[in-house]
Amino acid sequence: MSLVTVRSGKPPTVYRRQVRVSTVRRPPPVPRVPLVDLDDDLDRLSRKELVAEVRALRRGIRVHRDSSGHDLCWHHPQLWGLLPERVEPEVAVPPWPRFMRGCVRYRESLQAQLPDAPVDDREYGG
Repeated sequence: MSLVTVRSGKPPTVYRRQVRVSTVRRPPPVPRVPLVDLDDDLDRLSRKELVAEVRALRRGIRVHRDSSGHDLCWHHPQLWGLLPERVEPEVAVPPWPRFMRGCVRYRESLQAQLPDAPVDDREYGG
């Protein structure tokens, strides 16, 4: 990973924050649903229905955001279920060694980004 500095507006020599940019090239995502406006149903909803939709989405995002411990590593179909289109996720699972390297890199990134986070030392119980 390389470190890129993002400049704020004025003056140009002032730096606001640093952002990590991955140098790994990933293939573009392949759409699994036809290329149509998947959100055109929102045009037909009343204000009350739109507010209910936003609240449900926020609830789902908060549950995901507030995951901790072993829950950080799981498949999240409940979150995807908040979307109106019903598709069966096509999950590709890497071979074990690659999968475990990804888990280790994820844990390392948590350590780098949240070095003072409390440690949850409980064993996964299934």
